[in-house]
Amino acid sequence: MTFTHSSLRSNELLGLDTRDISGVLLALEKAARLPYFRVVDLFEVFQLENWDAIRELYGGDEDPFADTEEGHVVDPIWAKRLQKSTDEIDNIVRILNTLSILASQVRARFTLSHERIAAAKCSNGIRSLPDEIVERIFQFAVLDMEHKGDIQARWISQVSRRFRRIALGMHSLWTTLYSTSSQSHVDMYIRRAGPNAEFQVFIHLNFLSNMRTFINICRSIISRWKTLTLFHDYKLPYESTASMNGDSADDTLRDLFGLLGDGLCAPVLDELVVRADERGYVNTFFEGSLPTDTQPWAPSLHKLRYSYYLPLPSVPLSSISTLVVTQNFPRTPSPFDSPQKKVLQLLLKLPNLSNFVLEAHEEYESSDEVLPITECTSITSFRLQLPQFRLLEFSTKGSRIAGLMDALRMPSLEEYTISIGLSIFDKAATESEWSRSIGHLSSALLPAHFSNSISMESLVYELYEPYETPSNLKTLNIPLDAIICIPSVSISSPVRVRFSWRVDDGAHRTITNEFQQLRELRFIGCKNMTPLDLRCTVDSLESHGVWNDIERLVVQDCAHLPREDATNMIGEKLQYLDGYVDLPISRAMRKYDRWT
Repeated sequence: MTFTHSSLRSNELLGLDTRDISGVLLALEKAARLPYFRVVDLFEVFQLENWDAIRELYGGDEDPFADTEEGHVVDPIWAKRLQKSTDEIDNIVRILNTLSILASQVRARFTLSHERIAAAKCSNGIRSLPDEIVERIFQFAVLDMEHKGDIQARWISQVSRRFRRIALGMHSLWTTLYSTSSQSHVDMYIRRAGPNAEFQVFIHLNFLSNMRTFINICRSIISRWKTLTLFHDYKLPYESTASMNGDSADDTLRDLFGLLGDGLCAPVLDELVVRADERGYVNTFFEGSLPTDTQPWAPSLHKLRYSYYLPLPSVPLSSISTLVVTQNFPRTPSPFDSPQKKVLQLLLKLPNLSNFVLEAHEEYESSDEVLPITECTSITSFRLQLPQFRLLEFSTKGSRIAGLMDALRMPSLEEYTISIGLSIFDKAATESEWSRSIGHLSSALLPAHFSNSISMESLVYELYEPYETPSNLKTLNIPLDAIICIPSVSISSPVRVRFSWRVDDGAHRTITNEFQQLRELRFIGCKNMTPLDLRCTVDSLESHGVWNDIERLVVQDCAHLPREDATNMIGEKLQYLDGYVDLPISRAMRKYDRWT
C-alpha cells in the first residue's frame, strides 16, 4: 500500500524527511500480513513492560521519588527524562489517532467494494429474471433507504452493465433528492428522472447553507415535489454560521418556509413530514411552529407526519385530512406545554382532519395534568399505537395516556384501532398484577364518553407480547359499556378475553335493545386461544345478557382452536376462516423488541 496524502506535499516543501515516520505504516502492514496474526495476544506483545519509556523511567532499582540530598522531590535528570518520554508518548498517540482515522477510511472503501461485489454476485442469480421484476426489486431497494435512496440508485447503476441499463431506464429510481447531496449529483438525479417525474425530497435542518443552495437548485422542479421530509438530528450541531446567529430548528424552518413562499409553488405536494431524532430523546421542541400558511404554495397538501417534533401551524391548515404523530411523553418536567397538550392544540389547527394516527411512547407514567376537553368533530378514523408499553409502571390512578384519551372527544368517529405492544419487562409481573393493569389500561383507552360516538362502526383491539410464554391465568378484560354500541369488534390477544363492566359501574347493568349495537365479534390471530378460553369469553357475554344479540362470531388464525370444537360451542353464529393473518400489530411492534 502506498501512503499518499496532501500533507506529504507540504512536508516536501518544508524539506522534512518523513521516511522514518512512514516506516511505521510499512511495519504495521508487514505485521498484519503475518499468517498467524489473528491468534497473537496483542496485549501481551505490547504490554507496558515492553515499552522503552517504561523501562528507562521505572526499570531501575532506585525509587525516583525518594528524597535527594539537594532537597529536590525527584532527581532533576529523571524529571527531564519523564518530560521527554511524555512528549514521545504524545507523538505516538497522535500517530495512532491519525492512522486510526485513515485506516477507517480505507476500511470503508473496502466495505463499499465488498458490497458492490456482493451485489454483482446477486445479479448473477437474477439474470433469468425479466427486466420488469428486476425493476420492482430496484424500486423497493431505493424506497427502503429513504433519504439515502439517491446513493442506493447510484450504487445499483454501477454494479453491472445490465443493472446500469435498467436503472437508467427507470425514471422513478432517481426521484429521491437530499439537501446535503452535491450540486452535481442533484443535477444528475433531476436529469435522469426526466421531465415528468414527481420527487421525494429530504431536507436536513441542521445544515442551513446546504438547504439554501438546494432550494435554489430545485427552483425549476419544485412544482413536481410529491413529498417533503424535514428532519433534525440533535446529535449533530448546527453549522457554525447558524450557531453564531443563534439559529435553531425553528429558525431554520422559518428560513425554509420563507424560501418556499417566495413565489414558489408545489401544486402536487401531498405529504409533509417533520421529524427529529428517531428515538425522540429531545424534549425541547414542543414550542415549535410552522411559521407560514402552506396553502398558497402547497394547495394539495393532505398528509402531515410528525415524529418527536410538534411544530404547530401558525394558521389552521384546512387541506390536511391525515395526521400521523409519533411522540414520546417525557419523564422530566418541561418548561413548555406537555406533549399531550401540544397534540390537542395541533388537532385544533386541522379543522378538516379525518384520519388520525398516534404512536405514543412512555405514556404509561403517572400524571395529574388536567387537559382541556378538545372536540374534533371531523375525525372519523383513529389508530392508537402503544409500543413498548410497560404495564408494571402503568399508573392506574392517572396516567398521561388516560388524561389524553379523556380529553380527546371525537363524536364522528367511525373506526377505532388500539395496538398495544407490551414490554418484555412485564414478564416479571404476576398473573393478577398483569390482568389488573391491562384491565385498567383498556378502560383508559376506551373512556366512557366513547359511547357518545354514535357513528362508531368498528373497533380493532390488538395486543402483542414479545415473549412466547402463554399463561392460562392472565386475562384481558374489556369494558362492555365502551363497546356495546359498536356493531363490529375485532380482537387479537395472546391471553384469554373476558368482557365486564367497569369497576365503578357496579357488577351488573341492564342494557336496552336500542343501546345494544354489538352484532359481530372477530377473534383474529389469537395464537393461544383454546376451546376453554372461548367458552370463558362467551360465558362473560352471556352473564351480562349480551350474547343473544350477537349475530356472528368470526374465528381466524387461532391455531389451538379447532374448527370442530368451535362449531360445537358456537353453532350457527360461527364463521370459521382458514388461513394465516400477518397482523399489522405484529409487524409494527416487533421492530421495538430489541429496545425493550
